[in-house]
Amino acid sequence: MDGRILYVTFVDMDKNMKTASSVRPQKIYHAFQDMGVEVKLLSGPDNQYKDRKENVKDIMAWLEKNRPKMCYIEPPSGPFLCPYDLKLLKILKKKEIPISIFYRDAYWKFPYMGIQKMHILNKLKQKVVYYMQKRDWKVIEKTCSRIYFPSVSLAEYFVHDNISILPPGCELIDIVDTRNKEDEIPTAIYVGGVTERYGAYLLLDAFSKMNESRTYVKLNIICPKEQWECLPLEYQKCKLKGWLKVNHISGKENLKELYQKSDFAVLPLKKNDYNDVAVPVKLFEYVSHLKPIISTNCDEMAQIVRENNVGLVVDDNPEQLIEGISKLLNDNDQFQEYKKNCKLMRENNTWNKRVETIMQDAYQ
Repeated sequence: MDGRILYVTFVDMDKNMKTASSVRPQKIYHAFQDMGVEVKLLSGPDNQYKDRKENVKDIMAWLEKNRPKMCYIEPPSGPFLCPYDLKLLKILKKKEIPISIFYRDAYWKFPYMGIQKMHILNKLKQKVVYYMQKRDWKVIEKTCSRIYFPSVSLAEYFVHDNISILPPGCELIDIVDTRNKEDEIPTAIYVGGVTERYGAYLLLDAFSKMNESRTYVKLNIICPKEQWECLPLEYQKCKLKGWLKVNHISGKENLKELYQKSDFAVLPLKKNDYNDVAVPVKLFEYVSHLKPIISTNCDEMAQIVRENNVGLVVDDNPEQLIEGISKLLNDNDQFQEYKKNCKLMRENNTWNKRVETIMQDAYQ
């Protein structure tokens, strides 16, 4: 048996990481390398059908002469678009090579969310996606020996003999604190999507009300440009005000600079059934940068913040968010305690520790 593992991803490892679904596979890959694990890599997006098909066929040919110890899969954020990936799972199963997979998105388990407001063509498209994800699950259920979920509550929607929890991880980042708390206006940071589901309206409403008479707290937003330009005009106009800076950047160093200019972080997700089971990668990124967190009360996210004592949890409305920010900034002793706890949490939840879990489970 070959000592290496087969690692299957659906991202381009050479491109900048802009979304959670691309961040995680790359972090896991680098952690494998850090741990000295020999990896045979299958990568590349499956929406580039011809290239993906050839890449998968190359792996199939490689498997004719090689037998990896195991296969670990970080799947796409949506359904498998290239059927050859499903065929690969069946081949691995037939060869009795253990397969572990991280099951990321399960929107098909929540079909009632959002579809009512869709245009008829989008509804049809969504129904096709739901069908494809159900098809994928049937193959995953039959072929994979272990299935990882980001949270216990999401795992409860599924049945399988071997279910484990594998949340995102942290990085041990060198922090240079250049902020002068007495002279500078407190600044928050938000990194992520600016849609209603991600709480963009809630976030901007809260900061608009908080800064009506003068600037009490500034806000750095890092988001996709196309999403910002799709926001209602009333929210886009916030960019003209002195308390808000909107950035459309990516890359570790660019983000690090903005984190250093910020004092705390915000997770404003709207509370609903799907967000209640979600575990955002950004939560762990905030902790990596030692930023105390103001989080809305989505179940899994709130539990992590409370259990690790790295910030405050508030209801998902502007008034409660304002109150939480005021409470955070008016108690410096507690603020410093949150930062200290962030340091402890990131040390216990690195990406390398996630890979240790994957390898230990595989060799049981």
